[in-house]
Amino acid sequence: MGDDKAQNHYAVLRIERTADERAIKKAYFGLVREFPPDTHPEDFKKIREAYEVLSDTAARARYDAADKDYLEYGPEVAAQLRDIERLGKEGNNEALLDAYQRLVAAEPDLVIAREGLGHALVRAAKYDLALDQWRALCKLAPDKPQYFLFRGVAHHRLEQSDKAEKALRRAVDLDGGKSVVFRLNLVDLLAALKRNREALEEIEAGIPTFSEFEPVMALELRKVDILCTIGNAVAANEVLDRLFRRMADKHDAELPKFVSSQIAGTAAKMFSQHRLDDANGLLERCHEIHPDSPVHHPFPERALVDARALPPHAQAWLRQLKP
Repeated sequence: MGDDKAQNHYAVLRIERTADERAIKKAYFGLVREFPPDTHPEDFKKIREAYEVLSDTAARARYDAADKDYLEYGPEVAAQLRDIERLGKEGNNEALLDAYQRLVAAEPDLVIAREGLGHALVRAAKYDLALDQWRALCKLAPDKPQYFLFRGVAHHRLEQSDKAEKALRRAVDLDGGKSVVFRLNLVDLLAALKRNREALEEIEAGIPTFSEFEPVMALELRKVDILCTIGNAVAANEVLDRLFRRMADKHDAELPKFVSSQIAGTAAKMFSQHRLDDANGLLERCHEIHPDSPVHHPFPERALVDARALPPHAQAWLRQLKP
């Protein structure tokens, strides 16, 4: 199997760098059958080492963050991917986009290239072209929910709401409750379309699929946001009461900071809509769980300020305004 001193784990398992957990496991057991430990001890040792790193989320993240050689793709493609990575670090977006397009044209089934091109096109706000990449990836890897997620987001950017919803629902189904991200994107789409009742139903459907607190917390916070948007402050506060009780059981000092920041974001939305009582009611709840915050406190409806104490640029801006 080769004698690399610092082995490329992806090359050892004969998989793409974009392989998911299931693909890694399938590759590992296939290679173990081909190189059993009793007859191929050295090969098995390399296979086992690669599997132990790539099947562990934290270990894989550390491995992927290190300098990449991309040799699992062969020397020519590896050189192009290293060049693309350099262009990305330099911030040369035009050259980066061109390099990705040339690589995809030469290697149309190369998942990592199409994925990179899709993200580069999104950054360039070329959502129609990005959509072409996500469609192709959905065909190349039809069991990967993230490609349907990206496809749904692109459809939404192009104001194709029906297609966006279909893609996001497919992503949720494929994910099967492993990550809250897919459900949250569907909820956000429905809320953006002002289908708030359906968004709340999706949240209720999603909560039982998660056993850990963090994804449930994310869904509950989104529920608070929607309830406040539709003017149901009573129900929003009931959700917050339940959430605060569960937070207290966690004894995590960072949770109140995070939750108060999220609630303050909803309060900011209420302020922008001139719903001052609702906004300050939310900030009261922020202060309740995070009293040490220097910013998450209710604001007065009006305040007198000496304009002469403001910075010069603020005074100049005020002078341009009509009374």
